Amino acid sequence: MPRLALLNSKRCSQVAQIETKDPKMRFLPTLLLAASAASAASLANRLAVTPDVLIQDITNIHNGVLANQQASQNYAGGNLVTTLVDGAPVLLTVGAIHVANRKGFADANLSPPIAEPDTVRIFQHVVDTVGVSIPSAVRTLKAKKPQFAASGMTATVIASLKLLLNDHDTFSAALTAKSYQANATLTAQGVEVVDDIHNAIQSGIDAYSS
Repeated sequence: MPRLALLNSKRCSQVAQIETKDPKMRFLPTLLLAASAASAASLANRLAVTPDVLIQDITNIHNGVLANQQASQNYAGGNLVTTLVDGAPVLLTVGAIHVANRKGFADANLSPPIAEPDTVRIFQHVVDTVGVSIPSAVRTLKAKKPQFAASGMTATVIASLKLLLNDHDTFSAALTAKSYQANATLTAQGVEVVDDIHNAIQSGIDAYSS
């Protein structure tokens, strides 16, 4: 037998003995393949999250807020039956906002670092959409406090606002972490609109808690 073939035969025998002595070693190639596949999938997910995806996430939240504001405006209160019927759209739109926000939060975490021009676009979109609609929706909700309170929905409204406040804070933090940081003016714009929205939601919680 040629020397090279003999050496290869011995090495194969040694590997077989290792696999026999330690069965866990048999799973090593599978684990390596699984890790490689997971890494590739993670990279694909990151590449799939573009600035336009994040802008669409913000638009989806904005549309949910507009629907919630309309539902709150239409709420007239009343007895248990009318509360269940008229209050359902309010709660459903809160749920829609929550779902849209959590998608945005997940996308922001998967996103690669965002370049300066795209950060400008995203921040301006926030200012033009949820930066307007959320404070406006909270004002509508505060004006409807007598109707919601009379129907026994105060605790539900507070819980909904707290949920949305946590959603806002966590999504904003995730998005800010990926945004361009070297432009102080741009960063200040982002911080300002995030704080304005936070304070608006908190004011609704305070109004219904007093």
